Amino acid sequence: MRVRGLPRSRLPSGVRAHATLAAAGIVGVVFLLGGAALVLLLQNSLTSTQLDSVSIVVEEDATVLANDGVAALAQNETDHGPDGVLVQVISPAGDAGPVVYSSRAGRTTPASSLRPPPGVTAVSGRWAVPWPGRLHEPLVVAKGVRAGGAAYVLLAISSQEAQREAVRTTAVLVALAWPLLVALTAVVTWWRVGRALRSVEALREQVERIGSRRLSERVPVPPTHDEVADLAVTMNEMLERLETSQQTQRRFVADASHELRSPI
Repeated sequence: MRVRGLPRSRLPSGVRAHATLAAAGIVGVVFLLGGAALVLLLQNSLTSTQLDSVSIVVEEDATVLANDGVAALAQNETDHGPDGVLVQVISPAGDAGPVVYSSRAGRTTPASSLRPPPGVTAVSGRWAVPWPGRLHEPLVVAKGVRAGGAAYVLLAISSQEAQREAVRTTAVLVALAWPLLVALTAVVTWWRVGRALRSVEALREQVERIGSRRLSERVPVPPTHDEVADLAVTMNEMLERLETSQQTQRRFVADASHELRSPI
C-alpha cells in the first residue's frame, strides 16, 4: 500500500523543513520587533528620568534667580550645584545675548539657542519618537525668568552620553542574541518535529508491509491521544473495512464457483 507519485523520503523532511522555517521565521520577527521596542523604551525611560532630574535643577535655580538675582544663583550653584549639568544664565541682549553666569568656568558661549519668554519652559534633545542616534545631542531645558525687572533665560544642559552607551549596549546584545535564538528555535523545532514524525513513519512502514493476504493485521495505536493516534485508528478502521470487503468477495466467488459446479 505505497503512495505512488510522492517520494517517501521527502515527506517527513518536507514537513520538518516547513515547520522549522515557519517557527524560526516567526520567532525571529517577533524577537526583532520586541528588541527594537525594548531599545526604544529603554531610551525613552532614561531620557525621561534625566529630563525630570534636569527640570528639578531648572526650577530650583529659576526660583533663586527670580528672588535673589544672579549673584545668589552663583552662590547656590557653588554650594548645591549638580554634577554633570551645565547651568547658564543668558541676558536679554538679543538672541545670542552674553552669558552672565555659567556654572563652569570658561563656558561663556550660550550652549543652546532656546530663548523661551518668562514663565515658559522649552526642551530640546527629546523627541516624541525617540531614536538611539539622537542621543548624541545633549538634553537642554530652558526657562524664561524675570528677575530685577529684566528677562533672563536659564539654561540647564546635560550630556546623554551615559544613556547612549546603555542604549547602544542593549542594542548590541539584542543583535547578538537574535541569530542565536533563531538558530536555537530552528534546532529545537527540527528535533521535535522529527520525533513527532517518527510515529507517522512507523505507521507508514507498517501499512506498507500489510499486503492483500495480511489484511487481518493492524497498525499499532500510540498512547499519545493526538492526531497520530487518530490516524492509526482511522487506518485500522480502513483495514477492517478492506478485510470485510475481501471476505465478502471471497464468499461470493466461492458461492458462485459452487453454483457453477452444481447441476441445474
